[in-house]
Amino acid sequence: MQQKLFVETNTIVVGKATLIILDVLGKLVAQSLLYNNEGNNLHELFVGDLKPGVYFIELKNEEGVQVFKVIRE
Repeated sequence: MQQKLFVETNTIVVGKATLIILDVLGKLVAQSLLYNNEGNNLHELFVGDLKPGVYFIELKNEEGVQVFKVIRE
């Protein structure tokens, strides 16, 4: 079972970003503060504690909010 989740971002905004993991009911499961440089950024998250199911990842920064659906098997 995969223990890590990699999130790649490409941004023109340098600075802090918040990554939030929500379960399918919208309950906060995890939250992490990230720092993005201009261009491509690769962030590694430990997800070994997540039970199998559907999750939503929200990535918030000055550019706005992006939401991604993730399925943990």
